[in-house]
Order: sequence, then structure tokens, then C-alpha cells
Amino acid sequence: MNRVINGIERIWKELFLIVLYLFILNNYIGKPETTINADGIGYYEYLPSLFIHHDLIRNEAKQTENPALYQRVNNLGLYVDYQGYKINKYPCGTALLESPFFAYTYFTTKHKYNSEDGYQTPFHKTIFHAAIFYLFLGIYFLKKLLEEYDIKKYLIFLTQLLLVFGTSITNYTNFDASFSHVYSLFAITAFLYFTKYYFKNLTIKHYYLACVFFGLILLLRQINLVVLLFIPFLAGNYTHLQVGISSIWKKPKKLLIGITIVCTVFFIQCLMWYLQVGHFLVYSYQGEGFNFLDPQIMNVLF
Repeated sequence: MNRVINGIERIWKELFLIVLYLFILNNYIGKPETTINADGIGYYEYLPSLFIHHDLIRNEAKQTENPALYQRVNNLGLYVDYQGYKINKYPCGTALLESPFFAYTYFTTKHKYNSEDGYQTPFHKTIFHAAIFYLFLGIYFLKKLLEEYDIKKYLIFLTQLLLVFGTSITNYTNFDASFSHVYSLFAITAFLYFTKYYFKNLTIKHYYLACVFFGLILLLRQINLVVLLFIPFLAGNYTHLQVGISSIWKKPKKLLIGITIVCTVFFIQCLMWYLQVGHFLVYSYQGEGFNFLDPQIMNVLF
């Protein structure tokens, strides 16, 4: 009983913010009928494709050899051409985090046995519930991270409040709940916390946990690897950074375990690529990229 009470005491502020957020959604902002929209369809599509329609595994049949297999895939319009196959250009990490919620809805929803399966109203609702859950975890790990800097509790709560109600995360937990943003918030805040804790205490367990979440960050969006640039700031100063890195570097076994953890988590994406096109490493954003010599600053801002 004491453990339950202590557990509630540790998370009551986060629970309060989630309840307040739901209250404002229901009474003022409004909840959309669909939460799987636009790019969010691509992040989510792995689940219905793999478990309902069984049209994700195409690496042995090109479009010209089995057009029926590609019929639903082509109609979605989010897959891109790759060496005679179609590939989902979006990473699979979001779908992985959504999968427990998807599984519950899958087993409790009647199927129509057509292309709408996986996109009925109950699936839109369950993705909203998934986003709420990971928002809760995101603001919880944000608190844990800020506590490592001895920031006053009321300032931490104010930061959480502003994050939930004063940033685009308000939208990405509601209207665009299937986008990767709220899931990345969870993974990145957890990674920052465990990395900060490792440099502060040099505990190997937290190094391994940081590796798990870094792998998940890559699985959510590969460009999120820029989070590594925060490591010197998390260390606090050059001495702590040097000591933290050297303590791992001098123990090749632990270094190798960490690298293996990251690669194992990211291998899930490699497997998804292989099942679709027969290659473990793929650049799925074909024909897209940045032209740093032609910035569109005014167009982006205005």
C-alpha cells in the first residue's frame, strides 16, 4: 500500500496535467473524429499492413509480378517507388510504440475485411489514447531531467504546464496524434535524463538505458540523431564529459554492449525495409532532401 501511495505522489502532477488537458480538449478545443492523418498515416501504416492486410512483405514480388499485392498500397499514396517495389518512406518507431494500443483495438473490433480495416473509428481513438500515454511519460521524464539540475519544483511544474498547453505538442497529442512528435518527446526526454544521470553518477545501468532510448530515437526519425549534440551540455563540463566517456571507453565489453543495444533496436527498421524491398539499408526519402545553398527562410516564416 505504501508503494502505491509513494508512486502516486511521484506522478500526481503529471496526472493532474493530463486530466486538465483532457478536460480542456473535451470542453473547449474539441476532439477530432480522425487522428490518423496525412504523414501520420505513414507512421501508423506498418501496423494494419503487417497484421491485417498482410501486404507489407513484398520483397519477393515486384509490382509487375504481383499487382494485386500492391493494390491497396498504391491507393494509399504514401509509399514510394524503390527498384521495382513500393516502400513506406516513414520510419517504423511510432508504429512500434503504438502497437500495444493497436493490438487491444485489433482484438476488440469487428473487421470489415476491406481496405478500411485498421482505419475505423476505434483505431483513431486508440491512437489518441497512445499519444496521451506517451505525453504523460514525456512530461514525467522532463521532470526527472530538470530535477537533476536542482531546479525548483514550481518552475519544473510551470515548464511542464507550458509544454503541454503552450507548444505544438497540444496539437500533436490531439489532431495529429499519429505523427511522431509526441513519441519523440517521450524518447528524447528519457534519453536526456538517463544520459544526464549517467554522467552525474557513472552508473552503467543508466548508460545501457540511454542506449536503448537512443536506438528508439533513431527508430522514430533518423534525423533525431542530432540529439547527440546535447551530450556535452548534459555532462556539465569538460571534466565530467571526459570522465564519463573514458569510463566506458576503457571497458570495451560495456562499450560493445551499448553499441549492440542501439543496433538491435534500430535493426527493427532494417527488417521492415528488408521485408518491403529486400535490402536492409535503404534511403526511403527518394528525391527529397535539403538544399542548404538555397534557404527559404522568408517562405518558412511568413
